[in-house]
Amino acid sequence: SKKLFSAEAGYFTPVEEGSTALYPNPKMANHRNAAKMYRFIGKVVGKCLYESAHGSSYRQFLPIRLAKS
Repeated sequence: SKKLFSAEAGYFTPVEEGSTALYPNPKMANHRNAAKMYRFIGKVVGKCLYESAHGSSYRQFLPIRLAKS
C-alpha cells in the first residue's frame, strides 16, 4: 500500500505544499490504466476500513491520510 500512495506512483498528490493529506491526482485522469488502478485502490481502502470495524484484532492500518473532500 505504501507504493500505491507514494509520490512516485503519481495517483495521489498532497492537498497543499507541505501537507500530509492526499487527494487523487487530476493529471492521472487521462492515463490509460488510471480507472482500473483507482478502483483497485478503493477496494484496498474499503477492505481496511471494513476489517477495522470488526475490532482491534482485525485492524488494518494505511500509511496515509486522505483529504476530507
